[in-house]
Amino acid sequence: MNAEPVTTAALCRLFAKVLNLDSIRPDTDFYMAGGHSLAALELAVAIEAESGLRVGVVDILDCPTPQALAARLGLPGRGTAAAAPPASAGAVVGGLGHEGRWLWLERQRTGLLSDAYSVSCLLDGHGDVDPDGFARAVAVAVRQHPALCCVIREVDGEPRVDMVEPRGFFDVLRSPEHDIERLAAVAFDPAVGPLLRIRLLLGSGPSWQVLIVADHLVCDGRSLEILARDIVDAYGATARDYPDAPIPDAVAAPAAPARVTESARKAALDYWLDRLTPPPPTLPLPVAAPREGPVGSASALVTRDVPAAAVLALAKAGHPSLFVPAAAAVVRTLTNLAGLRDVCVGTAVDRRARTGTEGVVGCLVTTVPVRVRVPVANHPDALMAAVSAAAAEAVDHCDVSFDEIVAAVNPPRPPGRTPLFDVWVAVFPPVDAPSAGPGGIALHGSSLPVRSAVFELSFQFVRHAAGMRLALLYDATRYDQDTVDRIADRTVAAMVAITDGVEADGDGAALEPAPTLFSGFRLEA
Repeated sequence: MNAEPVTTAALCRLFAKVLNLDSIRPDTDFYMAGGHSLAALELAVAIEAESGLRVGVVDILDCPTPQALAARLGLPGRGTAAAAPPASAGAVVGGLGHEGRWLWLERQRTGLLSDAYSVSCLLDGHGDVDPDGFARAVAVAVRQHPALCCVIREVDGEPRVDMVEPRGFFDVLRSPEHDIERLAAVAFDPAVGPLLRIRLLLGSGPSWQVLIVADHLVCDGRSLEILARDIVDAYGATARDYPDAPIPDAVAAPAAPARVTESARKAALDYWLDRLTPPPPTLPLPVAAPREGPVGSASALVTRDVPAAAVLALAKAGHPSLFVPAAAAVVRTLTNLAGLRDVCVGTAVDRRARTGTEGVVGCLVTTVPVRVRVPVANHPDALMAAVSAAAAEAVDHCDVSFDEIVAAVNPPRPPGRTPLFDVWVAVFPPVDAPSAGPGGIALHGSSLPVRSAVFELSFQFVRHAAGMRLALLYDATRYDQDTVDRIADRTVAAMVAITDGVEADGDGAALEPAPTLFSGFRLEA
């Protein structure tokens, strides 16, 4: 491809097109105008297609205005698209957005290849499945989502996304019994790929299951259901309409989602600066030993079933997602243990509804702190109201990434500690992909909890057909199992108490207080 000069005016036109704006000034900042990772990738591809020059999202990160980018692309030595190395030939080159970049940098910092950075689900299959037809449906569905057809390499200290032909991500496994825990414990290497594993699990009888595991850099929890539904739809269409149709050669092009306005981003940062100043206090919890290694070097999991009656009652009472009552139960437990009424936990917000990306597979969530001032009135209604308000405000101001929040607040950062919080709360909804019609299949199941720690305590509430289960992941170098068992018991008891409308103190034995040499989760140097 022959390279053509890139003018500032041409870049203004391409910026405006990608950002869905009428016009752009030469000094308009791409990211301040609402750009993000997918948009930057789209912009890089558009510039490359028009000019023939190799353009990476790192260029847009470094030079986010048309004027500055035109100056960079006009420098001598700028390579052409045809001059890309063989490993990237024909690839779409780009970079991760702020949230993805933060997650990628965290992985680089720890140096761990761990399933802590994976999302997974186990689905029960319904209907008579043809393995060959299922393999074809998987191939068709995966090619609809560019995020699943990429690798992420380090270039000059920054992550770069390269689109590749998806291969080696699907298997059919036949065995009387399958070791799900072992199969789900996939530690992906983002630079190598594939960043997706799909296993069709066939047993000795007619029953069958599907295990989907993906790297969190390219897939979030909501993406699992989107992909499952696309597989079911593709299977039904293939069987019904064109069983011998070829699998598409090309991966679908990234869609252009709606953009976040500069005013919305500024409003979000102003909110977080006000909400998190001064920063939340470190919670003094009952750890058993000082830290001797990074989080994730040794993890363990305890599980408790939440009574089905409580789950049903809360759903009927106007909490179908169950996040607010689950988070309230965690906050009540932490308040009782730490003796504080200022509690901050972390969670993830799905931004699809805000960005017009419904139906898109990718890492489209953002991490937000949920800071709760626990009311003095020790009653579930008051606690639920406080948690609900804090969660709603966090969702309303999720237009910036977690690393931008941290940069704005600039809290104290003890070595090895996640800024602002050390406790994670998440509710995983059930995964349902109903049949597309006669002769089709259906997939129903739930997400699998993460089994390798990123935070010291991760409260993972997993919805399933019979109710909900708490999977409490903890740092085994810091907590005794009996302590975590009692934390899990208290959390479930608090959730039941919230359901019953009584004071959520629980009747279990009190935990031993934390040793005095600890001021919180971590030993102070």
